[in-house]
Amino acid sequence: MRWPWQKAPERRSYTSDILAAVFQHATQTANDAGKTAGVEFAAGYVSRQLASAEVQGPPWAQRMLTPMVLSQMARGLIRRGSTLWAIEAEMLTEAAYWNFVAGATADKSGWRCNVTDSGPHGTRHRTLPFDRLVFVAWSNDPAIPWAPGGPMQNASLLATLAGNAAEALSHDAAAQVGSVIEIPSDGRSADQYEGTKEALKTAKGRIYFQETLKTGDRNTDPDSSFKQKRFGPMPDANLVEASQQAFLHTLASCGIAPDLAQHGANSQGQREAARRTHLNLILPLSKLLEHELREKLDDSIRLRHEGYFGDLQGRASALKATVAATKEAKEAGLDLSAIRETMGL
Repeated sequence: MRWPWQKAPERRSYTSDILAAVFQHATQTANDAGKTAGVEFAAGYVSRQLASAEVQGPPWAQRMLTPMVLSQMARGLIRRGSTLWAIEAEMLTEAAYWNFVAGATADKSGWRCNVTDSGPHGTRHRTLPFDRLVFVAWSNDPAIPWAPGGPMQNASLLATLAGNAAEALSHDAAAQVGSVIEIPSDGRSADQYEGTKEALKTAKGRIYFQETLKTGDRNTDPDSSFKQKRFGPMPDANLVEASQQAFLHTLASCGIAPDLAQHGANSQGQREAARRTHLNLILPLSKLLEHELREKLDDSIRLRHEGYFGDLQGRASALKATVAATKEAKEAGLDLSAIRETMGL
């Protein structure tokens, strides 16, 4: 029952929802954290790492899972918190927009999804069962498992800080840039600043001459005229620091070691940051994608990454320890088989 003073629920078609989403996307501002350098750094880094993965499995699966497809899946996880692709005969089609419209429980096998993909001259709308979809989420809220969240959605306060800082800096950087040179005044101008004020409105790195309050007798202050004064963006130091911290915290929220983007970091620190990021972010995300692809496409599909780079330091340490332990065991009179058994090799 609806009482007379209660507002009737708004009923919108799926097409209306799509149009609303398109309009919202078109009217977003720099306050959207997705447009900040931190998010793009994370999305670009992860997408390139996944694009370099070696796809093992049937030839048709290798043709389907191209580097571009894997790259786009990775970007979707970072920027949108999920990625959804419709399974076609010989390809995967990325969904531009989607919403789940059926499914009484958390058992996804009964879910159905309205999927939209776009082309140069229009869009295509379809309703597909869950087994026709490759759907991977960054994280799930059990209360709303059909609406997963990404790092920036989960860390929304950080996203607001990063977006606001970037927007404020962009406004400051939009200030006019130029130079002013003071020249002696003849003392007869009614408003000697009027021309300069108008010129500054359109300054683009040019030089303008401004009459001083002093007259042409430069003996009173010979150094006050003909000196260039620069004007332009002057961002507040605290704002710059907040923006830099927001950038690093964004990387941390996305699972990337902040040292990877630190200016002036030495090569050893960069390698260690890349190793940690590879082991703690790239490989787990790759496992999530691999599991879904095996479930929906073929159980033999594997995503393999070059392991030499990721665990080089660990293997070097293990080798050093093994050599030392073997030497000590031999000195203790143990034979090779006993040494291997003791070390679990």
